[in-house]
Amino acid sequence: MTWLQGPGQERLTWKTSFEGLLIQIGHIVGLGNMWRFPYFCYKHGGVTFLIPYGLCSLLMGFPVFFVDISLGQYLSLGPTNAYASMAPICLGLGWTMVTMALVVSIYYNMILAWTVYYISASFMSPLPWTKCVNDTAQHWCTTGSNSSYLASKEYFKNVVLGMSSYSSEPFKLQVHLVVCLAIAWIMVFLCVARGLKRATTVVYVTVILPYIIVLLLLAWSYDKMRCEAWLESVTYYFSPSRVRLGKIMDLEVWVDAISQVCFSLGFAQGGHITLASYNPFTENTLRNAVIIVLCNAASSILYGFLVFSSLTQLANDSPVTIEDVFSGEHKLGSLGVEVAFVAYPVLLGRVDSTPWSVLFFVMVLALGIDTMIVLLETTLTAMFDNFTYLKRMYVPVVILVCVIVFLLSLPMCTASGIFIVELFHVYSSRLSTALVVLSKVLVVQYLFGFKEFIRLLQEEMLVWVPVPMYYYLAFSLSVITPVFMVCLLVWTIEGEETLIWRDQVMPDIYRNLGWVFSAASYFFVPTLAVYAAYRYRGEGWRALFTKTEKFHPKHILESQNAGESYVLQDLEVDQTRL
Repeated sequence: MTWLQGPGQERLTWKTSFEGLLIQIGHIVGLGNMWRFPYFCYKHGGVTFLIPYGLCSLLMGFPVFFVDISLGQYLSLGPTNAYASMAPICLGLGWTMVTMALVVSIYYNMILAWTVYYISASFMSPLPWTKCVNDTAQHWCTTGSNSSYLASKEYFKNVVLGMSSYSSEPFKLQVHLVVCLAIAWIMVFLCVARGLKRATTVVYVTVILPYIIVLLLLAWSYDKMRCEAWLESVTYYFSPSRVRLGKIMDLEVWVDAISQVCFSLGFAQGGHITLASYNPFTENTLRNAVIIVLCNAASSILYGFLVFSSLTQLANDSPVTIEDVFSGEHKLGSLGVEVAFVAYPVLLGRVDSTPWSVLFFVMVLALGIDTMIVLLETTLTAMFDNFTYLKRMYVPVVILVCVIVFLLSLPMCTASGIFIVELFHVYSSRLSTALVVLSKVLVVQYLFGFKEFIRLLQEEMLVWVPVPMYYYLAFSLSVITPVFMVCLLVWTIEGEETLIWRDQVMPDIYRNLGWVFSAASYFFVPTLAVYAAYRYRGEGWRALFTKTEKFHPKHILESQNAGESYVLQDLEVDQTRL
């Protein structure tokens, strides 16, 4: 039964550079670009947020991303073995990143489940979220208002999330969400069942299609709105008059910008390291990092245009203003995901168009599915790199992982599931991310040595790093990025806000679970450091902080007959550096 073995035993490379670049863009550009970025952007005053976001992308995002993909490409390894080969003491860092990828996939696919539900609802006529009527046929509506915005808000809360039963049955499973979640996981499984190389066929569609759809939707929204209203949305988004210089000095703005850059570039999940491990050895990682980081920022701005056009429509058609959506009585939840599931459907409901509604939510699904492919593949790569015998049962292993994560996601299908989604999102995008990024930057800069790292890239991978670029990267990794991560860490711990979803305050039990979850996700770092210390107890403490003999490109290891597998039990220290 050869089909059980999946893509085969060898780690191959992308067919073309464009293929590898495309799947990296698909991983980076996801749902966070569409709803998380516009939410922060308007929350802090449009251009007021763009300034710190742009600076964070330049001063932190690009340098960290470049180092990560260069590391994965140089070793042709996923994050678990890449960091373990730098020094045995770092064995747990890669596993923490894999754990974070698994954690994000738990709640990320729940958002795709909501999308699947909206796609099915889009075939109803009229669109079910367009009108709020308080009768027995539409008992989910509690406002009694004809406001399209309030109707859309109530529909998402009481129908999709099932929160109408929150007070009486907070942990009752919503059958429709369980079915949609199962469909979402089946789609992800079908995309990765034959390996990441086969998944690139899907990525050609899921990466390119959203850009086509967003341009069509922008043109459609311009056609359906008055020219003045459309320009007003651009003004709210980009007008220099909305710049508040005093707010730029607000630490919260910078913390949100830092967390957005880290979240959108996936620093804590290791997906980009996994993808880079399939690059040809001499691929220009400096060029690729520039393209991907710029594409990430440009995509965020593009999807922001689409979102803000819908927000302006809210102000025109509803008794609420755009400010109300973010800071007033009718504000969206702090998760920001309702930008896609409440705000934009209002514009779709204006014309009650099934084709445009389906098109929009297919775009949302496409944006999320390629990110999910990489998140799952990161976990699978870690398993197959360290336990090579599992490759013989590739498909059953993939099924098992999908089923386990599906079961872990089931609490999010309850009436209180939105709290769990927000819990996972907030704590994984801040506290855990700060710890992981700070750790890996310190490892590369101070433990391994950034100068040595760049020398290897230039001499062996033939990646040309100009002298000014070298000092810029070194300063970022030694000073700027650690300072940013400390700020994010301190703000998360000391400046913790009360998490509120709509008018519902998150219960303390969820907040306490958030802290437990953050600590647990970093569990592998100290635990496996102790394990490494035990294994090297007879070789001196310096052996723990020295690169291993496995820190060589794959073709060199093969030429030295060092074996093709690299498992946790086979870490040998390079004695020449002791």
